[in-house]
Amino acid sequence: MKNLSKLTSKWQKILRLQDWEVDINFYRARDFTNSGAVGECTFNINARNAVIKILDPIDYNGEHDIEWTVVHELLHLHFAGWTAANNYECPISAEQGIDAIAQALTKLEKKR
Repeated sequence: MKNLSKLTSKWQKILRLQDWEVDINFYRARDFTNSGAVGECTFNINARNAVIKILDPIDYNGEHDIEWTVVHELLHLHFAGWTAANNYECPISAEQGIDAIAQALTKLEKKR
């Protein structure tokens, strides 16, 4: 958990999301709304707070990059206005874009 909080703080700074209060923790697969998800983000755009669920490693089928998941879920906060306007559903094209950005950022960070 300590590592998860550290990662979140680090990436909130990089992504300039320090004005958001983010509650992040590991959750079991049964606690997710979307089956098969490795992360979920719910938020209140007006209060600028969010809850991010990260899949507990116990429930992984294989390896998974937790840092990438943290970045992906934090990036949803930059798109919160559009998501809220779309009944809190993130369109597939937006998810794909967020995936690509998260992958690029985490790869660049690991090369540093």
